[in-house]
Amino acid sequence: PNHVNRPSNCYMLFRSWAIQSGKTAHLKHQADVSKFVSEQWNNADKATRERFIRQAAEEKRRHSELYPDYRYAPGK
Repeated sequence: PNHVNRPSNCYMLFRSWAIQSGKTAHLKHQADVSKFVSEQWNNADKATRERFIRQAAEEKRRHSELYPDYRYAPGK
């Protein structure tokens, strides 16, 4: 109930964007979606990557304001 999710990194933001924009609508399995998005990320131009890097930095900044004592603790 008190679990705080980690802020998304640039790739996860890109993946969410790709799915929401319908670029993966033709794919039926999550494994295929992951492969497709990974290829798109690897072939993305510098401006596209920078856009998502900036978004991730902003999300990380907002997250640390909301949860200043947050520490990632895997496998509790």
